[in-house]
Amino acid sequence: MLMRQRESAIGIVVPELADLVDPWRLATIPSATLGVPPHITLLYPWRPAPLQPADLHAVRAAVMGIAPFTLAFRQVGRFPGALYLSPEPDDSLRSLFQRLVRAFPETPPYGGQFGVDLTPHLTIALAATEAELNRLHAQITVHLEPQLPRYVAIHALSIVEEGPDGIWTPSATIKLVGSS
Repeated sequence: MLMRQRESAIGIVVPELADLVDPWRLATIPSATLGVPPHITLLYPWRPAPLQPADLHAVRAAVMGIAPFTLAFRQVGRFPGALYLSPEPDDSLRSLFQRLVRAFPETPPYGGQFGVDLTPHLTIALAATEAELNRLHAQITVHLEPQLPRYVAIHALSIVEEGPDGIWTPSATIKLVGSS
């Protein structure tokens, strides 16, 4: 029997938004029920799990000099088949994306499916049909808009790994420290 290769990812975990988004995330996003918390993906899939110390060192080197920053989540956005919270400003996130893409060209974000100029986002819900996406969009907008904006201080990246059981767990935290 051939074993599927386990994966890892680099992202920014945003547990402060779980109360807002988890009702839809848990109902519509399979990975949310497998341990993946609310997050902004920076690089997925990344390296095969289990990761090695050199992998984490390479991430630290790639993001060296980026200082902590604050994001505002003000509105619900929409991609084909997905709804998301849009983080603002996105310049620090785009800088992180670009640094990671340069550091790990062999593992482009989403396998290269969307290129490397990605729109930073926190996925709220997925839908298989346009009608379902429209229904979710109306429901989510009515529920979330009165609770926005939400501000979140970002101090670190999170590395998560898929376990042999398919459950995702945090394996490392890479602090953003800025320039010395």
